[in-house]
Amino acid sequence: IFSSIFGAKALKKANKNALAAQETATKEATAQFDPYAAAGASALPAYLNAIGQGDSNAAIQSFQNSPLYQLQYGAAMKAGQDNTAAMGNAAGLRNSGATLKALQDRASQTTNNAFQQYISPLAGLNEMGLGIADRKAGLLTNQGQNQANYFMNKGQIKAGQMAGFDGLLNGGIKMLGGFM
Repeated sequence: IFSSIFGAKALKKANKNALAAQETATKEATAQFDPYAAAGASALPAYLNAIGQGDSNAAIQSFQNSPLYQLQYGAAMKAGQDNTAAMGNAAGLRNSGATLKALQDRASQTTNNAFQQYISPLAGLNEMGLGIADRKAGLLTNQGQNQANYFMNKGQIKAGQMAGFDGLLNGGIKMLGGFM
């Protein structure tokens, strides 16, 4: 009986230490995910705006202020305009409808390509943030389950100790009854 009582105390202490170690590991792991979750969360409003689920004016302004737009679109448009104008000049059609249509088509195509290149990383950041949130939720769920198991074990240990004391007490009473 005494060995089960002392064994129960050792088990309770081991469970408590294991739970504390698991809580520390979970906190450290979730903290390492925080920058990625923050990146995904910060990209979400821009992504929603860009796909028409928010402020479309903010989306256009953000896109036009992006380095991608400033560098790639500007250079591509200038090259396209120069090439189209050169071809129009060579053919004597600089301000013709066909030349203006070609410039308009080039602008539309270049804008579309640049926008797709702009929105793709936003979508990727959102997916990363969602994946990280899912992993953090899994870690925290596991921690919650481990805490529940700890308290169940603690209750079972206490019940076992009480049963041991009960057995010791009943045995002592029976023994005393035999002397009377």
